[in-house]
Amino acid sequence: MQRTNRYLFLVLCFGVSLLVLVLSRQRLVVLSTKPFKSFGIRQIGGWTRSRTATTPDTEEKPNFNDTGQEVHYTESPLTPTQRTRAKPQACVPPQIHPFDPSLSHVLESYPPLDCSSGLPSVVTYFNKGGNLRLTVDAALVKQKLPGSESLACRYRAIAVKPGGDFNTTSTKWSDFFTDSIRVGPTEEHFVVECHKSRDPKSLLLAKSYISVVKEREDLEESLREKLSNHQNKNAPKEILNVMILGIDGMSKQNMIRTLPKTRDFLLGTLKAKEMLNYNKNGMNTFPNVITLLTGKTVSEISSQYSWNTGKFFDNIPFVWDEFAEAGYRTQMALDSSRITSFHCSKQGFSRPPVHYYHRPLVLESDSDNVVRHKDGNCVGDKPEVTLLLDYVLQMASVFSVRGNMHRSVNNEFKPRSARNKRSLPKEATGLKKIVGNGSSNFDETKQVPLQNHGNAVNSKHYQKNLKDSIIASKDFDQHEGENYRHRYHHHQQQQQQQQQDHQPQLTVRPFFSYNFFVRLTHDNPQKASSGDLMYVNFFRSLQATGVLNNTVLVFFSDHGPRFGPLRSKLTDRPAARPAASEVSRMQEELS
Repeated sequence: MQRTNRYLFLVLCFGVSLLVLVLSRQRLVVLSTKPFKSFGIRQIGGWTRSRTATTPDTEEKPNFNDTGQEVHYTESPLTPTQRTRAKPQACVPPQIHPFDPSLSHVLESYPPLDCSSGLPSVVTYFNKGGNLRLTVDAALVKQKLPGSESLACRYRAIAVKPGGDFNTTSTKWSDFFTDSIRVGPTEEHFVVECHKSRDPKSLLLAKSYISVVKEREDLEESLREKLSNHQNKNAPKEILNVMILGIDGMSKQNMIRTLPKTRDFLLGTLKAKEMLNYNKNGMNTFPNVITLLTGKTVSEISSQYSWNTGKFFDNIPFVWDEFAEAGYRTQMALDSSRITSFHCSKQGFSRPPVHYYHRPLVLESDSDNVVRHKDGNCVGDKPEVTLLLDYVLQMASVFSVRGNMHRSVNNEFKPRSARNKRSLPKEATGLKKIVGNGSSNFDETKQVPLQNHGNAVNSKHYQKNLKDSIIASKDFDQHEGENYRHRYHHHQQQQQQQQQDHQPQLTVRPFFSYNFFVRLTHDNPQKASSGDLMYVNFFRSLQATGVLNNTVLVFFSDHGPRFGPLRSKLTDRPAARPAASEVSRMQEELS
């Protein structure tokens, strides 16, 4: 018995020794399923191999069409004693084809978001000489409500209730009007109802949610003084606007699949720079956005400012505070009242964090079941994304025409030389250093031969959805384009009228705009395809204002897909980390 135990002990020791020997040879095995893209796994950290270490030049390039590879590994014959603290090697992300055949049965393509079945909106606004009026648009009434030309409308103004960020306060309903009505000088967000008659109990025919960006005399005077101090202190050659737009859960691969028109316009027309290998530093939106807007981690703001989820964000210095101190107008628009970075299991702000805060409209419309439909993505007959983008477009329109010295009056952008010094607030100059080289990791024009992978049936299903989406978009593109052109010309008419009214001419009126859109893509990132036309039309309208001559534009995301069918695929699991980001500076790159 003792001899048997001795033999078992020796066998166990031999097995442990063999295991240690194998581990010391640094054999790293990656198991995968067919097909899988080959990629080299590089060691991360301070310890690196002193000899035979692969370099980007010698490393084998990924083959997107590998079909028989079930196990791929890299190994080094070096023992731990041969390691040295040489220069650390960086992580080498795998190249992932966005249309890899293994994804064909889970890829979805959605047609443009169509909200036309919702309760129509027929009221617009007109700002003449600082006097804002809500106006019943006769053309819209004739188009959307034929035979109802005599409808009667009324409005109430809304605002976020002081002391919190989850409730609104409003004025009483106004008197009924059939043509137009003047609103109060401090009112900026409105709910407008149009009935069949002047009786509030009569049939509701139309409903509008309207947010207006307008100049505030007291604010302009204060910002003018701050901007003057900024110019005297830093002597900038040029003042840059900053516009940031984010989409939740959008990896680079998903952006290529779902926002092709938007991406083509950014890279092709606006000459944006794609930030390759852009990554995240937290699992969800909150830690990534907090770092972006404060330069600190969640743990740092908790320790330095005694913040927790039961407290407001008021005492935390955000980047928009620095811009406001430099004389910038600040604006923020977030869709969904409950799942934003500042409001999901958090308290938000006890007072508006920026000068132009879109939240009242979102709070009020979120609880309105009369207008909300299509999973909440529609507000009446308008997509919610469009309402938010219109608010951003107003910022560009109101503060660009008389403000920027280098504005353009048409769509042609002529380069300017001698741009030796560009000015952002001193603390925010890191924005200048985030522009990449604009190269691409793959050519999206190359097709992957799906028939070689036995996925022809699944591929046909996706291709059919994609084809249906393209057909639908052709009809929808013209409709949405007309809407944006109508809204842009509406802004232009207001600005021309303001110029005719001989308002004081300002040298420059810069703004900082931060916007983040969650609702459309949070539950399914592939639904971003239904917003492709809305985004590209917004950027076209933005370009037409001329504001991009003098603006840093950042189009980004917080992370890739965190759940859903794409997460179950090895090809998209790495994409859950990197997020899409485009940085555009019109006319010349930031250096």
